[in-house]
Amino acid sequence: MLAVELEVIVYPGAGTGWHREVTAAPTWPQIEAAVRRLDRAEYPFLNIVLPRAEREADLWVLNVIGGQGEYGLSGNDGRWRERWRFRDPTRPCGQDLIDIWITDQGASFEEAYLCNDLAVVLRVCRHFAETGQLDEGVAWERWPAEPGAAADGPRL
Repeated sequence: MLAVELEVIVYPGAGTGWHREVTAAPTWPQIEAAVRRLDRAEYPFLNIVLPRAEREADLWVLNVIGGQGEYGLSGNDGRWRERWRFRDPTRPCGQDLIDIWITDQGASFEEAYLCNDLAVVLRVCRHFAETGQLDEGVAWERWPAEPGAAADGPRL
């Protein structure tokens, strides 16, 4: 397993206070259990973290947010910037948003940026944790880099 850390954000009792549950050198069963536990409220999101990359623009974290049948997946670089987002080309992209994190600041995504297949979410997470790469079996939309950063683009 290439992942060096699993970070789960927890809002106990789905209140306003929160804390992090961090597991060093997570195993696949630990990651799978954490993904399955996501519920949009008490357990709204998690991060699977790789060893620090040589370049800050390289892929470093897979963020999984949501639960209860809808999940957002994104790849972040070493500066915690979202650089890649899962995209389902069969789902609509428009003004209608789905609330995938309902506590604290919350988050809402367009349907096209959500995965409603837990088996796919688990496959993407396992692939990332084992290889340090985004699963090429799904579509990823590259989010714009900062001005002038294009030449320093990430390696997938």
